[in-house]
Amino acid sequence: ALLVSTVMMMSLYYITNWPDPDIRRYAYQILNSTISIFCAVLLFSSFKDLFDQILFEHLDEGTGLVVRVSMTLAWYATLQVVMAWCSYQFATEATREEEARKVEEGHIESRDKVVVNLKTAGVLMAHLTGFTAINSF
Repeated sequence: ALLVSTVMMMSLYYITNWPDPDIRRYAYQILNSTISIFCAVLLFSSFKDLFDQILFEHLDEGTGLVVRVSMTLAWYATLQVVMAWCSYQFATEATREEEARKVEEGHIESRDKVVVNLKTAGVLMAHLTGFTAINSF
């Protein structure tokens, strides 16, 4: 097991430091997706165990189905709210104008911050919502 994990870590190090930028980009995208899925599984399992102990031990099967579907809809609504928040939809008009001005002036880090936040939150919340939908039935 130690040899396998060492080979895996060295392979990751090698591929993420590859001279070709396209190879590095795809390697980081794969790592990002893999880590996001594992984090979403961990969060989903935690929430599922919590709700199972609080709610589902006292419910019959039909009511449990309704509650699980409602939880899926709640996670979907949470996904939408988080995406709106990350894209400054809940910000004041002054904050939105300030961010637009920064992007127009060429402040790449401001635009990149929004894009990274949207991608990160979107992938994680989408996986959580998907796992909840799978668990509903």
